[in-house]
Amino acid sequence: MYKEIKKTASLLVIMIGILALLGPVAQAYQKSEQNISQELLIMIEETNNYIYKEIDKAVEKAGKEVLKDQSEQQLNRSIDRIIENLLRKTNRKVDLLIKKAAREGVVLTKTYVEVQIYDRVVLVDPCYAH
Repeated sequence: MYKEIKKTASLLVIMIGILALLGPVAQAYQKSEQNISQELLIMIEETNNYIYKEIDKAVEKAGKEVLKDQSEQQLNRSIDRIIENLLRKTNRKVDLLIKKAAREGVVLTKTYVEVQIYDRVVLVDPCYAH
């Protein structure tokens, strides 16, 4: 019974995390004095959408792992793997975008947002143009 309550509580925490992500999100970019091309703005928007979708997928995968009948150690390894994959994918995508923007003379910075995946808070980096 305790294990079921723990799983339910974990799932509830994950769902709250998803709702927090789907709440009001700050602008994906801020336009300053720099002349940012429409193509680059679209790329920033697409990259940020990709990042938020990957976050949602990671949260969902973590929720599925919590519901599996496995030891705490196995669960921790699974969650660690999910987080590593999320960070690898998002960092690679953002780094490519930053390089493309630099070629246009636009500075993009990584501005990390907190994301809750199971019992861990992870910093993930949507892009902001400055």
